Amino acid sequence: MYPFVQSTPFGKVKIYRNEEANRTRYIVAWLDPDNGRQRKAYDDEVQAHQRAEELVDDLQKGVSFRNNITATKAVRIAELESALAEHGATLSDAVKHYLLHLDSKKAKQVDVLEVVNQYLDRMEDKTGRHYETACCVLKKFGRSFNKSLSDVSVTEIDNYIKGISSKGRTRNNHLRYIKILFKHAQEWGGFLPEGQTAASKINKYNEDAVAVEVFSPAEIRKLLEAGGNLMPYLAVGAFAGVRCSEIQRLKWEDFDFESNTIRMDAGVTKTKRRRLAVMPDNLVAWLNSYTGTKKGPIVLQPNRLAAHIQQLCKKTKVAWKPNALRKSFISYRMAQPDAEAALVAKQCGNSPAMVEEHYKGLVSPKVAEEWFSLNPTTNT
Repeated sequence: MYPFVQSTPFGKVKIYRNEEANRTRYIVAWLDPDNGRQRKAYDDEVQAHQRAEELVDDLQKGVSFRNNITATKAVRIAELESALAEHGATLSDAVKHYLLHLDSKKAKQVDVLEVVNQYLDRMEDKTGRHYETACCVLKKFGRSFNKSLSDVSVTEIDNYIKGISSKGRTRNNHLRYIKILFKHAQEWGGFLPEGQTAASKINKYNEDAVAVEVFSPAEIRKLLEAGGNLMPYLAVGAFAGVRCSEIQRLKWEDFDFESNTIRMDAGVTKTKRRRLAVMPDNLVAWLNSYTGTKKGPIVLQPNRLAAHIQQLCKKTKVAWKPNALRKSFISYRMAQPDAEAALVAKQCGNSPAMVEEHYKGLVSPKVAEEWFSLNPTTNT
């Protein structure tokens, strides 16, 4: 039976059986038009014969294709391959690119604003700041393009974002939401073909260094002592580094005064990941000094929060600094001798790299000690 030979008008494929010590191997041999004689060894006889049949089929197809290529076609193919080679591409690359182009044309033609509305409808949490920002950013984007989402180009998105602001941080905030929209349109709506979307091809814009503004110990004391019902909100932000939006979702029941921790479930945190925030002694003291009702939400009338803060600042003559409660905590905490970026980042739900880059070395250890020594007494 062996050697087994399959002969065709296009070539031969042979199978040899090789008897070794306690082992039998089957060698498939054939002549490759491009690479010369080839051999492949198999331990399994069936696999060897399957491979031989595949090779015979490939020979038949290859000869059939060659028979259909005229001299004119061969010259044209060579010209195309040469032209593509100048750009580091192959004929196969060109075909794949063109097929992808055809797929994009087949994508559902849906106006940008309609896709925006569908995405916003799918969002589960429609009460948080994330939803409000998404509405503001994406509806403006949708109204700016009176065309199908699949027809919006990279250049058009880039020009649109650059027209929004000259600040890199603002541009990147808009770009992040637009990328999420395009991903949704591709994965959930089927409005875009597979592969990179126009939005995903845009890299982050350069951002200028942002000055970190913090409250001084004297300023935070004035705010806390005059804060009234706002005091717990201010204290948790200043001494635990919890985001303003997260504090507004906290309840007194989330505070464990036995372990001095704040339990922050996924529905509370911005990242949707559960975490524990440790309460330093002075934060516990401030919260214990609060004489209001310690049940339910920490922040009363959250829809009036901005107005109450404005009134408090006017009363204390302390200028409000956006997000400065959290920035103050991170800055002062990083100035303490035992501070580790990883632990501070874990407390705040941030990244160690961000903490190191933006908050380390901004304040002195002496002032940091004063900050975390502030207690609800008459004076420091």
